[in-house]
Amino acid sequence: MAKFGEEETAGQFSNRLSGIVEGGLTSLSIAFGVKTGLFDILVEHHHTPMTSQELADAGGFKERYVREWLGAVAGARIVHLDPVTERYHIPAQLLDVFKKGTPQNHLVLATKAVPFLSEVFNDMREVVKKEGPLGLPFSKAKSFTEFEDDFSRLWYENEFRQEFIPSIPSLHTKLDKGISMLDVGCGHGAGILNLAEHYPRSRFVGIEIGEDSVKSARDLANVKNLTNVEFHCIDATTLPKDWANTFDYVFFHNVIHDLARPDLVLKEVKEVMKPEALMSVLEINASSKQANNIDSQGGSELYTFSLFHCLPVSCNTPGSLGLGTAWGKEAATEFFKEQGFTIKSITELPKLHFLCTVSTESLKGQ
Repeated sequence: MAKFGEEETAGQFSNRLSGIVEGGLTSLSIAFGVKTGLFDILVEHHHTPMTSQELADAGGFKERYVREWLGAVAGARIVHLDPVTERYHIPAQLLDVFKKGTPQNHLVLATKAVPFLSEVFNDMREVVKKEGPLGLPFSKAKSFTEFEDDFSRLWYENEFRQEFIPSIPSLHTKLDKGISMLDVGCGHGAGILNLAEHYPRSRFVGIEIGEDSVKSARDLANVKNLTNVEFHCIDATTLPKDWANTFDYVFFHNVIHDLARPDLVLKEVKEVMKPEALMSVLEINASSKQANNIDSQGGSELYTFSLFHCLPVSCNTPGSLGLGTAWGKEAATEFFKEQGFTIKSITELPKLHFLCTVSTESLKGQ
């Protein structure tokens, strides 16, 4: 295979394209195994290889479809097939990759992006036309919240409170003593539910535009008997007036680039922040120059996510800024300054963490 930037023959490109197509189709089969629980059954029975019928019976599935799925994942060298006994198992060295909650499992969960993004494939054929719709309504992206929560859960469980919060000077101490925190675009609430359990003196508020997500977050809070956390179905461009000057810390995780008018959202957020409050914004680690991103690993993935989700969801509102997933560090830095924030630091986590305060000029104007 030719190196990137070198001239590639038609034959070399065909071979590379074949691998791309095969990988995409295999990702669909992996996602199918994750969503149906077929991989969970194989993990549970890893000491005893199973026939296709045994696997089907264990999960309550039709054997004929299970056998076809096994052919796909065995052909990809993910599941091992004994040609003599015709029994299947996940090799021992791969078990942790398919066990829920392990650090290695996040890439398996990432394959669910293929069916999720494909749900709007035909819709996007219309959106891209000059006279087509502006974008896609959020109702078309319900699967995204599940995908995002699954993909982010490990970070929230293992790094958010343990590493991220202590990395911000004095924040752990303040949370321990008792402050108010706002999570904008909280999804199912995994982040602040975690914090609410460990910082009982602090008050946590999560807002999300999806009603299903808010209901799920409230249900989880009730199950955990948490009284210091609340969730609201609110459009962040119009926050309640009685929240003015309320919050000591505001948090955005992978949200700003999905917003139609992040400028209006940040204007509202400034109003609800106390003068000395901190704001954390986590965004994809990318450059604002497309040429810099396509030369890095995962560049195509960034723009595919943006094309089929982030951009059309944000552009569905007239006047949208249309930032896109890979709007980048340079553009984000200037944008936050223009919106009246002072950037105290920018850290790679590997996501970009912009730690901000309301600028002196903005405080004078309030």
